Amino acid sequence: MLQKIEQLASQLTPPTEMSFLLGIDERILKMDLSIPDSPARKAFFTGFARTANELRCNNITLANAGSPAALVSCLNDMHNMITDLDQ
Repeated sequence: MLQKIEQLASQLTPPTEMSFLLGIDERILKMDLSIPDSPARKAFFTGFARTANELRCNNITLANAGSPAALVSCLNDMHNMITDLDQ
């Protein structure tokens, strides 16, 4: 089940849809995902973070090639990194 949560999260599947695909009550899944250090939350954010990182890497490549939109996105990502440190 945890591997499937990780896979679906890496495919950017929202938790409500995920619950239906997994055949579990959406309230229970969302509750599990909200508990810090729960195995479901760790699986969810591992998958989510993997895809987010791939997208950021692609944006860096595009920004280095001169894409204005990718550059703006990278600058936003840099700002989010600093903001995350302060939380």
